[in-house]
Amino acid sequence: MPSPPTEDAFRAASTANVATMSRDELAEHLVHLRIVRSWSDAAEITANRRARELAAAGAAGSAEAAHVRAGQRSEREARAVTDRADVCAQMPGFESALAAGSVSAGHLDAIARATAKLDDTGRARLAASADNYLDQATRSNVDAFERAMRKEAAAINAATAGDTAAEELVSQRRRSNVKRWIDKVTGMHHTLLELDPLRDAEIWTAIDAQLATDRAADGNANTAWS
Repeated sequence: MPSPPTEDAFRAASTANVATMSRDELAEHLVHLRIVRSWSDAAEITANRRARELAAAGAAGSAEAAHVRAGQRSEREARAVTDRADVCAQMPGFESALAAGSVSAGHLDAIARATAKLDDTGRARLAASADNYLDQATRSNVDAFERAMRKEAAAINAATAGDTAAEELVSQRRRSNVKRWIDKVTGMHHTLLELDPLRDAEIWTAIDAQLATDRAADGNANTAWS
């Protein structure tokens, strides 16, 4: 059942006479509808959570199927409900705010779309700042929040990509090695270098510089440089 202030909004919305409303009264009516709709969306997330538990226990089909069949949702809408439930699992404050009408399902959809563009590290960073995003969502309309979350996802991707590249370079430096052996049949000497990108660049810079010097030296015109 709805709870205050949702209960008050539900009562006002269900008894409203829209045909006689002034501009300000209509605006207030739309606020009431928004609060009721947000409460309903939050209740659907709770239902989605239970549907997934039943599916995991083998007692029902998928949660999306339940929304499509019993909830008369499209498959796309059903997936959106599941995505919202995932957002609330990572950021519980959004579920409470949705139930109270402080944010809308559109705000959760914006987070879900941003999350889809991130890897595990990025999603953890996003979840760590949940309180900041919730405060921003309560003060922003859905379109503005959507733009902000797109920028945030791009910034997180750029930051984590930098971290990943630095970590990979350290790992590559650890794996760098030199192997030398002599082929017993041909007598040829072999040297195998496995280098990280920076060391490889340093070696070839030195080799190219030496080759340029040798090519310019007198008497080397007929040298087989290959």
